[in-house]
Order: sequence, then structure tokens, then C-alpha cells
Amino acid sequence: MNDGPRVGGGAADSGRDVTRVLRRTRDGYDEVADLYADLFAGQLPAQPLTRAMLGAFADLATTAAASRAGAGDHDGRDRDAVASRAADPRDAGRRARVVDAGCGPGHITAHLSGLGVDTLGVDLTPAMIERARRDHPTLPFALADMLALPVADRGLDGLVAWYSIIHLPPVWVPRVLAEFHRVLADGAPLLIAVQATDGDIPAPQPHDHRVAPSHRWPADALATLLRDAGFVESARLLHPAGPGERTPGAILLASRPTERKIVGVPIRNPSMCGPGLPVTGTP
Repeated sequence: MNDGPRVGGGAADSGRDVTRVLRRTRDGYDEVADLYADLFAGQLPAQPLTRAMLGAFADLATTAAASRAGAGDHDGRDRDAVASRAADPRDAGRRARVVDAGCGPGHITAHLSGLGVDTLGVDLTPAMIERARRDHPTLPFALADMLALPVADRGLDGLVAWYSIIHLPPVWVPRVLAEFHRVLADGAPLLIAVQATDGDIPAPQPHDHRVAPSHRWPADALATLLRDAGFVESARLLHPAGPGERTPGAILLASRPTERKIVGVPIRNPSMCGPGLPVTGTP
């Protein structure tokens, strides 16, 4: 029995509720896309620990891709042409295929691409996608909803959600984590960044975000939902508010466990079932 904070319960939301919340987020970012892009441009060079987490993610995604290629796993094909742009077919089995879910102006998409993984940036906001394509014309970007990604089951070697799930009502987060689990291959990493709560607050808290409704998350509460969704946490970075930030942050690195079969019975790789390793510091 899980004694942790329950933030994912409650009745299913209606389609009208989903549409209203997503539209409010989309419209909010449509109005400030250029301002937002200019504000966050060039921040990563001053954040070595954040870059280290992104680097670890890219390494794990590359390992997952190599493992799939070595096992002859080519079943994870994209559902349509949008997702197929995430990777060059000539690189099949050689480069990891990753989605940056809620990519905004594409700065994380570009950074991951520079680390050697084929990354597709997807976002709900047309103005953000337009800006991302303008700033990074050689990279693929597409309009998509992270609650229904246009990717086949187990079709990705990794997924990043960089300060994007914060705009979902907490009751919806288990739903989006289930979608992330669906599209990730065995052994593929998931990297999630959120604005974090202060102290020992056990549940997500509404946050006065300047663009769209948002919640700050306790790292432990998010880790509980990741575990409930079938992920195994491997590391986390907790950092205080940096220059230009109003809140502390948390970056959680997890993965969909690899399954092995013994006499026809699938089991999870026991080497991936240890507890997460907390890493603390200032980016």
C-alpha cells in the first residue's frame, strides 16, 4: 500500500474541461512566445548541473537505442509522418529518437540535438512552434498534445518534459505519465523538470505563473506518480532559485524498466529497481 500523497485521484475530467485548460495554456503562450524565447535564450551555458542531467539523459537514450538495434527491435515505428521526422531513417539503430514534449521555443530540443540524439520538438502553441522553427531551421518541430502523442507504442528511445507538465492540473499528471510510458521503449529514459515546492509541502501547490495556470511540485510526490506509472527513478537534481527565477526547481530522471524473459515469463531487469539517487546543488 502506498502511503504517499495522492494527487492523481478523482473523477475523470470531461472533454470540455480538457479543451478549456489546454486552450488557456495555448493562448497564454501564443501571446508571449517571442518574449519567452528571448528570456530563456542562453541560460543553459550558466547551468552546468542542468546540462549534466541533460547529458546523462542523452547517454541513456543512446544506450537504449543501441540495445533496441542489437535486439532487432524495429517495431517502434511512428504513427504518422509527424513523428517520423524525429529521426533520419539512415540513422536507424545508430542514433536515439527522442521527443521534447512541450518544447516551447526549442532551446532544449536544440541542446539535445547537439548531444547527438535525433529530437523532435512538439508543443501545443502555434506561436512557439513558429519561433522554434525560425530559431532552429534544421530541426523538426510539430504541433502536438502531450496527452496524445503521435508516436507508436514503445516508439521512442527517450522523452523530455521540460517545465511542461506544470501546466496540467495535478489530477491529469498520471494520465500524461501513462502516455509517456506508452511511447517509451524498454530501458528508455524520461527526464522531467518542474518548479518545486519549498520545504516539506507534501502535495503540488498552485503557482502564480505569469503565462498560464501552473503548479509547483514536491519532488517526492512526482516520484511517487512516476513509480505508480511504471517508471524507475535513477537520479534527481534539486536546486534553489537561480538568477531570474522565483522558485526552486527539481529535475527527475527515470526510465521504463527493461523486461527480460525467463521461460516465457517477462521480468523487470533487477539492476534497474534500486532507489533514486538524490543530487543537490545550484545550477
